[in-house]
Amino acid sequence: MSTKKTEVLTSSEINSLKDEKRSAEQTLKELESYGSGTQADAIDKAKLSREVSHFDKLINVHSGTKISGAAKDKMAKRAKELAGTIKEGMPTYEEMNNLGKNPGAPLKNLNWERRNAKSINEYKQIMRRIEPGSSSVENLRR
Repeated sequence: MSTKKTEVLTSSEINSLKDEKRSAEQTLKELESYGSGTQADAIDKAKLSREVSHFDKLINVHSGTKISGAAKDKMAKRAKELAGTIKEGMPTYEEMNNLGKNPGAPLKNLNWERRNAKSINEYKQIMRRIEPGSSSVENLRR
């Protein structure tokens, strides 16, 4: 029995989907107010309705579900382990913001990101579940 992991979106991404859904609903509502024989007949209302349903599905699937206290603790423990792994070799804040003094810092950061891509992605997904809005690994930078 395999469970497919779904990616949890950030609150701004969810809000963007909700805005697109509202826009599609508004367009559909406006089309219904026009009479027959107008340009409204040329627009595929069924397709627009399917788009609204699709946005609903995306929002529900990628919003993440409520998690229990024990699961949250387990996830927080895993996030702490990942944070320790991610911090190893991570260029410091000083290195990244003083590139004149540290010309090799961008390449060092790029190599670090490549080495830790899986851990970084897992960390972000966990943080989006337990603390929405704080999924950036920049918070870990010394």
